[in-house]
Amino acid sequence: MSTIVRVGSHPLIAQLFTFTFEYSTVAGEEPSVGDVVILKSDGKVKKSDADFSLAALGVVLSKNTSAGICTVCMHGIVAVTAAAAINRGAVVGSAANGRVKAIPAAGATYAASDVENAKAKIGKALTSAAAAGDTVVIALEVA
Repeated sequence: MSTIVRVGSHPLIAQLFTFTFEYSTVAGEEPSVGDVVILKSDGKVKKSDADFSLAALGVVLSKNTSAGICTVCMHGIVAVTAAAAINRGAVVGSAANGRVKAIPAAGATYAASDVENAKAKIGKALTSAAAAGDTVVIALEVA
């Protein structure tokens, strides 16, 4: 079994590409470093606020509060906070409060929610999380 070794507390482990966005300063929407963010209709990003949002954009790596901008990783290996227990290898999507959650497997008979959940994939867990609030490393691949 391989072990992922992290140096420091920065959420970025391996970067493929990032972009800079303005972020929302509305109470409850302002993201922090390590949060999953979604794109708002005004072009700004905000902390994800629902499970399996199709608008999930990536993970905040840094913030410049004086400029109101943040750097968002859209593809890479990042550390994020779990909203619930997650098994290594699980497909994950956004969750409330800027966290990630394992996308449940489809049932024996596909439902519309199974299709929507599959479209909400933002990555795959490379480590496991025993409970909500644990850090999990994911291979981020926002489509």
